[in-house]
Amino acid sequence: MKDYQFVNLSVFALCLFCFFACSAQSVNAPDTAPSAFQINEKWVAQPQDSLIFVEKIKKTTGNTTPERCLNAAYAFLGTPYHSNTLNISDSEQVVVNLRGLDCWTFVETAFAMALTTRDSVADLQDFARHLRLLRYKNGTVDGYGSRLHYFTDWVLNAAEQGYGRDITQELGGGMYAKKITYITDHPKSYPRAKAPEAMDKIRMAQDRINGHSWHYIPKASVKKIEDKIQNGDIIILTSVLSNLDVEHQGFALRSKDGVLRLLHASSTGGRVLLSGRPLGDYLLRVKSFSGIMVFRLNE
Repeated sequence: MKDYQFVNLSVFALCLFCFFACSAQSVNAPDTAPSAFQINEKWVAQPQDSLIFVEKIKKTTGNTTPERCLNAAYAFLGTPYHSNTLNISDSEQVVVNLRGLDCWTFVETAFAMALTTRDSVADLQDFARHLRLLRYKNGTVDGYGSRLHYFTDWVLNAAEQGYGRDITQELGGGMYAKKITYITDHPKSYPRAKAPEAMDKIRMAQDRINGHSWHYIPKASVKKIEDKIQNGDIIILTSVLSNLDVEHQGFALRSKDGVLRLLHASSTGGRVLLSGRPLGDYLLRVKSFSGIMVFRLNE
């Protein structure tokens, strides 16, 4: 794996020129993002994202999807942590932002990179298509409520599309019994969910999550099963809150010394990084985490 690299301005200018010369369908972006370009009304990106995509897709290598996914994730080491990057306008769009990532968009971005490399045309538009399939229920963009707002719902959607499976119970996880209602309990924190249609879809998502049997591994027990976790597994850090499913997510990465760590976009570290402590120790130091779920990608 190679270190994160930055590209000089001359390469950026050339890439930007080539992109606009070849994108006959590009149209003006929303007022909230005046320097953005769009291919259609359903996805939007900044010009710099095209340059970053070209750089990162070259590093998304490997013989299996988990390996490619982990190499893509590793390529984003050092990328700044940015929250709330998906709500750039009142209209719902697939937002491509490779300049700043939060814990969820980091996981989606790396996975979408890995999926894109399997296609005959591995370009930014194809990458945006994979993001859409991962980020929205059945890949359909239909307003704010159609976005997957709970990570357990993301897991259900990914499993239904054949991307992988939740192996938490196989690892010895116990029942994770909760009634997930966090968004509807805190509507002021989600202003775009105030529209009746959006809130109805979010309630449906909560019902879908609550109708599924979930398992988790308490954080005090994680060290006992670390040897069963593989490189590239998505580690889902569960919440201590009674109405919230997940607090954080990242990728499992076992270093040469055999220590299992979390590769993630860290709000406290302010960037994408590899945790200094082993996974089990890292979990024990954060009070908001109750344990983990593990989602394994199909090869």
